[in-house]
Amino acid sequence: MKLLKKTPMIKQYLSIKEKYADTILFYRMGDFYEMFFEDAEVASKALEITLTSRNKKDEFPIPMCGVPYKAAQGYLARLIDQGYKVAICDQVEDPALAKGLVKREVVRVITPGMILDNELLDEKSDNYVLALARNDDTAGLSYLDISTGIFRVTESRDMNSIVDEALRISPSEVLLPESSKNERFFSPILNAMADRSITFISDTEFKFGRGRERLVDQFKTLSLEGFGCEHLEAGVRAAGALLFYIRETQKQKIEHLSGIESYSLSNYLIVDDISSRNLEIIKNILTGSRQGTLLGIMDRTVTAMGGRLLKRWIRYPLMDVPEIESRQHAVGEVKNERRHWPIITLPILAGVHMHIGETGHQICAFAVDDRHVRGYRHIFSRTDSNNSRLLNQDRLILQDDLSRHRNQVDMHKCGNTPLICT
Repeated sequence: MKLLKKTPMIKQYLSIKEKYADTILFYRMGDFYEMFFEDAEVASKALEITLTSRNKKDEFPIPMCGVPYKAAQGYLARLIDQGYKVAICDQVEDPALAKGLVKREVVRVITPGMILDNELLDEKSDNYVLALARNDDTAGLSYLDISTGIFRVTESRDMNSIVDEALRISPSEVLLPESSKNERFFSPILNAMADRSITFISDTEFKFGRGRERLVDQFKTLSLEGFGCEHLEAGVRAAGALLFYIRETQKQKIEHLSGIESYSLSNYLIVDDISSRNLEIIKNILTGSRQGTLLGIMDRTVTAMGGRLLKRWIRYPLMDVPEIESRQHAVGEVKNERRHWPIITLPILAGVHMHIGETGHQICAFAVDDRHVRGYRHIFSRTDSNNSRLLNQDRLILQDDLSRHRNQVDMHKCGNTPLICT
């Protein structure tokens, strides 16, 4: 770096930026987020905003640009859409009480796969971050939508199957070990995900022991047996690294992440990416939209939760006949007995939380009157074991949308709200 006059503020900025070198640092100064040096040059082009400079009269003025604090979400969305990562650096003490320079810290890192803000998300699509790990000749794959808590893990010795699965998941971001840059084992996934945001993490974070320890700590269990992945060494490596990344970027506890689902690729019909695109199952081959696709024609859901579930079902066609029949029975139960059920509207989802534990369905309700709680008990008491298993598998009724909506509703207004389940 050129010799420049380092004020206390610039020294603070550089010390923080050093820890987040692969991000654009939004540095809070009053009513603006400011960017400096190379970040300013990159952001000004990406956002089409004015590039100016600090200390213009110095021999080496510092490039800078900024965006208003209150309008930051729109600018963040544009950067994330272009594949950039943004570190949000806020003031963490009252400027009026600070002695000297106000203390600042990075409070959150926003990446294409680590988005929690509803306005940055497509409500009817999941936003996945995917991690891939290796254990000898086995590839482990794990993916997560942090906004809904969907967390899954699998593994296979067939790298082509893993690549097909990664393409089917269509993650916004991919996590790989640093060593993958020079390993032929990872070449297929690197080629397949070349158009995605790829983040390389230290190989240490992909170690089985560390990963398992993180997972049992997060889920508050003694082992991973209850989740069916204790024996998936490659899968646990990937899931553990994914959990490490979440903690590093979010800077807070992720309480709603309470379990992980293990699955086998052989349980679902594989529709490879080329076939899916040519058949226009999810996206229109010309426009990239849903219009004219199988999903677009079938999707008559009225909630974001239902839209995401339908999309997952279409992308993962069942092959097991009992599972298919269980799903049909569950749909029939809803269709034929719906008049007896309470109605659940989207806002009420913020006031009702269903947690499906290992010992069965445990239901907790907040600001919902007793008749609705009785209604939920009635639903589950009427559901046979096969359908209960189906509800457990897909979290059909409530759990999926809680994380996105629970903080947006005034609970005191939900008490007598009618409920609808769609």
